Amino acid sequence: AFQIIFITINKVIASKIAKLSQDMMLYKDERVKLISEILYGIRTIKMNTYENYFINRMDDVRQKELKALRGRKYLDAFCVYFWATTPVLISVLTFTTYTFLGNQLTPAKVFTSLALFALLISPLNSFPWVINGLVESYVSLKRVQRFINIELTNLGEYYENIPVGSQLSLDTVFLNSTDDPTFDIRLKQANFSWKSSNNIESDDISLKDIDLSIPRGSLVLILGRVGSGKTTLLNSFLGELNKINGLINIHRVLEDGFAYVSQEVWIQQMSFRDNILFGKIYNEQWYKRVISACALENDIKNLGPAGDRTLIGENGVTLSGSGQKARLALARAVYQVIKESYKSIYFYIY
Repeated sequence: AFQIIFITINKVIASKIAKLSQDMMLYKDERVKLISEILYGIRTIKMNTYENYFINRMDDVRQKELKALRGRKYLDAFCVYFWATTPVLISVLTFTTYTFLGNQLTPAKVFTSLALFALLISPLNSFPWVINGLVESYVSLKRVQRFINIELTNLGEYYENIPVGSQLSLDTVFLNSTDDPTFDIRLKQANFSWKSSNNIESDDISLKDIDLSIPRGSLVLILGRVGSGKTTLLNSFLGELNKINGLINIHRVLEDGFAYVSQEVWIQQMSFRDNILFGKIYNEQWYKRVISACALENDIKNLGPAGDRTLIGENGVTLSGSGQKARLALARAVYQVIKESYKSIYFYIY
């Protein structure tokens, strides 16, 4: 009976340890993410003397992590001490209860009971470590399971795959328009959220009631203050958000896809040319046109005798600046639209 009571107490302690472990992992993720951002933009931080601001942010997150870690370690120590004294507590409580019930203790009963209790010392001392290991495993498995359970976006349901320019164009299907211009991107009463569509609240909607029509070949500028949703809108085109309702169509997105150049350029640790090809077959004539259109001829000459075969370090560390990285990413995006009729493609880089 006393053993069951002690196990119940340990269950409460284990639950608190699990909660603190989960909080500690969240703060640790936040700290690692912040440090990665600091290291990535260390040059900008130093030039603008933002050191104290980021030091305070990092220290604040670290203090929260240490608070959760401190609470967990205190409970770990209490749990170990609690189970280390359990054999003695069980002996005292057992003999006391036995006496209060009117029974008489004899040396034979006492020494026999102590011998049996002594057998419990080793497993009881190991029990808290087993409990702590199980709790930490449970917290880690929940994090992995949450990642695995993320639902993949069904692009067939996300995009309205209606051929633009046909008789079943978006104008006649859901835009109620009489004319039929050639559009590449259209949204109608579309709502998007970063969270799952299950049990979503109105405050969780990142983009609400979006109506947008972008004609093919047009140059579009999206203006707005910081945090107004410019990048979020672009991410909705990519299918990175959850579509709550409404309609979105991008011309032949399911058949051909599209290329996208983000504000933060992603460059792999490979040669200059391979970063542009990105797994595509090398087509010399198309490749030269892309290089010319993206103004990369002088950049390739400045790379050295190896030219576009020069190995670029991770994240483009060997490139001269952000402008060169952006042109490289743009060339990669343009090269991906290679067609058999590429000779008829004309484009301008501003």
